Amino acid sequence: VHDETELAERRDLPLHAHLAQSPEELKRAYERHGCSPAAWLEQLGMLAARGVWAHAIYCDDADLTRLAAADQTLVWCPYSALVFGFPAQVTRWHGHGLRWAIATDCASTPWAASTTSSAPSQAASERLTS
Repeated sequence: VHDETELAERRDLPLHAHLAQSPEELKRAYERHGCSPAAWLEQLGMLAARGVWAHAIYCDDADLTRLAAADQTLVWCPYSALVFGFPAQVTRWHGHGLRWAIATDCASTPWAASTTSSAPSQAASERLTS
């Protein structure tokens, strides 16, 4: 991990990963590391570098404070949130002074070629119309 952090800093590039995207990830982090995913990144020294972290849905106020203090950027992927039913709380990010961006991570998924005929798209459509 330190090699990646040093390389990112040396090349003036941000680190990037998905962070606290699901309840399962949060549970695994506590089981394996005894802390939240954001706290684990901090323990690893990864928040010392500039970072761009997608989702951050299951970050509590302590995590958001930690990320803001480290001047990190969060990424909201609205379509993923809609499909999988895990909405980001962007207003909380903003309230903590975090930078954030809008993006998508669906281009590499099997259903990316057809947004009207797949089960995830159907589920998203049902959420929009119900």
